[in-house]
Amino acid sequence: MQIAFIPTVHTLETDNTDYHMALTHLILKYPHYKEYYSNISGYIILDNSLIELGGSVDIETVIEAAEMINPNEIVLPDVFLDCAATLKITEKTLNRLDKLGVSVEYKLQAVAHGKSKDDWQYCWNELSKIDEIDCISIPKVTTTVFGHRGDAIKYALKHNLLDKEIHLLGLWDTITELKSYTPKQKKAIRGIDTSFVIHSAISGMSYLRNEFDKPDYKINLEHEYKFDSMKLVEENKKFVLDILK
Repeated sequence: MQIAFIPTVHTLETDNTDYHMALTHLILKYPHYKEYYSNISGYIILDNSLIELGGSVDIETVIEAAEMINPNEIVLPDVFLDCAATLKITEKTLNRLDKLGVSVEYKLQAVAHGKSKDDWQYCWNELSKIDEIDCISIPKVTTTVFGHRGDAIKYALKHNLLDKEIHLLGLWDTITELKSYTPKQKKAIRGIDTSFVIHSAISGMSYLRNEFDKPDYKINLEHEYKFDSMKLVEENKKFVLDILK
């Protein structure tokens, strides 16, 4: 399992692995952010900014940003916790992509949503049947739906007839979720993204001191936070990378 360490717009140098997630609205807003992800090496996912904006941007906006940085994969628009609306907008978006005549063939990631276990499982099943979708992501909010995202992961791995790649979107409330993944799950899941590590470091929290829970405020990726040292960021990143080995 790979991990994308999502940085703030002022700490881009901390995104230095081979797996990345860039955000559409930040690509369009900050020239230096766009420039960074235009030149970075590795696998790049372009997210639709749902969590940051309170709703995903449309596919035209995602494509506009994609044409600036040439990512490997784009995240299709989705609707938070809403299975029916997500399936509807996914179908609409795939039809729209055909008409847009996009010159670059990006891999497509869809997000499985649902307010209940049955709802989420239905969404997963329907998305997994769609040929055009290359990857299905399991969002962090499934932690509240299932009690633990691990149960959603188990279901996904057992019901993946077309062998879609799997990505985990974010971490909910503690870095220790990573410790719960089995070796089989780590091998089967392509990757995960999170701003958790930079968020912890901003608050002076060290995983080496067992300070694993998310700080009690929402991180603003556009704010310029003050750090005593970037060393803590790298220490926390190494701790996480060791877990995922």
